[in-house]
Amino acid sequence: MSGSTCSERSGTPTTVRTKVVLLLAASAGASRDELRSSLSTAAQHVQDALPPGHTSRAGIGVDPAAARSALDALGSGGRDDFGAPGYQGMVWATGPGGSMDALVGAIDGVADLLGDVIEPLTSAAVAGTDEVFLPGDGPLLGLYGIRRRPGDSYEHFHDFWRLEHTKLSMHIPGFRYRQLHAVGYASEQAAASAGVGVHDIDGCVEYFFDDLQYQVEMTRLDNFPEIYQDEKNFIDHDRATFTYVELLD
Repeated sequence: MSGSTCSERSGTPTTVRTKVVLLLAASAGASRDELRSSLSTAAQHVQDALPPGHTSRAGIGVDPAAARSALDALGSGGRDDFGAPGYQGMVWATGPGGSMDALVGAIDGVADLLGDVIEPLTSAAVAGTDEVFLPGDGPLLGLYGIRRRPGDSYEHFHDFWRLEHTKLSMHIPGFRYRQLHAVGYASEQAAASAGVGVHDIDGCVEYFFDDLQYQVEMTRLDNFPEIYQDEKNFIDHDRATFTYVELLD
């Protein structure tokens, strides 16, 4: 894993945009081919509804056996709170700051469009500000849906994640790292528009990578246990979900 430059590790986002992510639970009878086709159609539908300068993209959960292997690597790295991948599909819409209304409008009826391939009541919407700390893209995306600890304020959760936890997470070699900080009312509006049932996820860690071996190597870093322990200062691990998706063209 290659390192990043010192200028990339200032702890300040390089870009801030508005974003909605739909985390989609596949129905038991849906095949991967059906899910892949439906997700691509949904992303194009959203793109067509967005104004210029806004983008939509879809992703499908990686092969379950491969995901299980990567999650087992997380366990071998000192954490035991990931029982299974959280979701099997993803559609996002993103645009400049202040464009939440356009994004929420564009995802209208996505659950109906996806039909029987998803379980809408257990699928989620996360809407807020997408803060790019370490830029970059890749064919795979890790989505770590997190909620704050019981009793913690909204401000503590977001401030600790943004200002303190980045002091550790930004020193992971090769990290292409973003934080999606949810705004409660925006997530609720996005869920209602899309037709999904969950809107209480407080944020998503998002990072791009090239293959699942990267995840395995990450767990072998000397500071990986420290990063995990630091998460306990703001994340309720019992209510966190982790998903690896293959981004679709």
